[in-house]
Parts: sequence; structure tokens; C-alpha cells
Amino acid sequence: MRNRLISLNQLQALLEYDTESGKFFWRVDRRPRTKAGDEAGYLQPSGFRVIVIEGKPYMAHRLAWFYETGEWPRGEPTFENGDKGDLTWGNFEFNDTPVSFGAAAAYMRSYRARKRAGLRKEPQRTDSPYPQIRWRDTSEGFG
Repeated sequence: MRNRLISLNQLQALLEYDTESGKFFWRVDRRPRTKAGDEAGYLQPSGFRVIVIEGKPYMAHRLAWFYETGEWPRGEPTFENGDKGDLTWGNFEFNDTPVSFGAAAAYMRSYRARKRAGLRKEPQRTDSPYPQIRWRDTSEGFG
């Protein structure tokens, strides 16, 4: 199953986490270009490091927490020095607030609420070359 999270034994068999440097290293050869001992993962533009294991991307700070504690973290990470790429043990922790997905989640909640209220998106006719999208009440039909 692709949706299952990696087990601690699998993680420890594939990767080694250095608490001093905050880096993950592969224990096994992966694909032709990645050899045992190479640093794992890539840095996203957001500053977070991502490691792909068996086709599934994992945030490296979540893997580090799981690697050291044996439990998947809950909530959002906070970084003591503000550097999201610095995964030295003790530089980050997780608070108990639920993980949010920011503006995208807020938009979807708003969109679903409007649909439940009987509204639908509809382009507004204007002379502008850029269509204006507005919500329209559809509770009385689409006439």
C-alpha cells in the first residue's frame, strides 16, 4: 500500500540520522547515482528537506523525530534557530496544534461552504478581457 507510513525498522535499515549534523545518509545503494553514504533528500524552495522513500516523499524533520523517538510527530514544527534545513537534534520540536495547509485549505473550506449554501461560481459578463468570477445564489434554480 502506498499510503502506509514507513516503519521504524525500515527507516533505520535505509537511512542513518546524524544528530550532530542533522543530516540523513543512505545506508544502502539507491538507483544508479545514489550510493550508500550519500546524503539523502533534497531541499525545497520553502527551506524544508524532503526524502523520497519507495516513491513517497517524507519531510526530513518528521523522519528525524520518528527516527529518534519512535513516534510520528503531531502538529507543526518550530525551529529554535529559524533554519528549517537545520535538523540537528534539539533545534526543532513539534507543538500540538494541528497541521494546517494554509491558504489552499482555507480556500477549499470556503468553496465547500458556498456550495452547501446553494451558491455556484459563474463568470460575470463584462467588457473586460479578464473574466470576473462571482458566486451566484442558485437556490432558486439556474435560470
